[in-house]
Order: sequence, then structure tokens, then C-alpha cells
Amino acid sequence: MKPYAIGIDVGGTKIAAGLVNQSGQILHRYTTRAHSEQEPAFVIEAIVEAFEAIVASGSTTVGEIEAVGLGFPGNTNGPQGIVLVCSNLPAWNHVPLRDIVSGRIGLPVVLDNDTNLCAVGEHRYGAGRGARNLVYLTFSTGY
Repeated sequence: MKPYAIGIDVGGTKIAAGLVNQSGQILHRYTTRAHSEQEPAFVIEAIVEAFEAIVASGSTTVGEIEAVGLGFPGNTNGPQGIVLVCSNLPAWNHVPLRDIVSGRIGLPVVLDNDTNLCAVGEHRYGAGRGARNLVYLTFSTGY
């Protein structure tokens, strides 16, 4: 297993990315608002730029990254890697985002709804660590 992973959270108003180690410690962060209210091609380019900015920070190399976790607002089919629809970004209708991003960056990508991934993160590394039951609520710009 490689020592690092990158998490990228796509929201309606910002993209936040972070380099994490195997303990879940965030080693480097990157945020942009350039994609706000844009269509898929523009948002995908912003996702790739976020990945490249993390790598360019000098904190790691692509060869040390195991995979990228990609959280996306709206309805997703994680196992198939597809964004089904997104209420706060236009023109997202059955977009195979996982495969597009993976092809662009040359690494495996795991895609799921952003809230689902936040809940997993809290359960494994945050306030819910060790909890048998966990409830996670998100309040954000989405609806």
C-alpha cells in the first residue's frame, strides 16, 4: 500500500482537496471556487487542477498516491462511478465522472456522494471513531 491518498470534495460553490496519510492526517490542502455553477467539462477540469495542485505542492509524487476519493454533491451511483444528477451544478446527467477523472490523472478514483464520504471519514477518523452507531447530517449550499 502506498503512503498517501488524495481526497477531493466537489461542492456547489467550492472544490476542496487534501493530501492525507494512512492515519487520515491532512498534510496539504487546496481550495478553489473557479467551477461554481459550471457545466461538467469545466468542473472536471477544476477537479484535475486540484489534484495537480496537491501534487505540485511538493508534499508527494504521483507514485506515492494510492488513489483519489472524490465526493460529489447530488445523486451518485458510486459502484458504477456515475453522477446521476446534481441539483446545484448544471447539466450533470449520468456523467461517468470516476472513469473520466481516473483517465485524466492516471490513478484509481473512488466516487460517492459527498455526505456519504463525510460520514465514512467521521466514523473512521473523526468524532464517530469506534462508535457502533453514527448519524451524520450535512448542511450546505446544496438542496
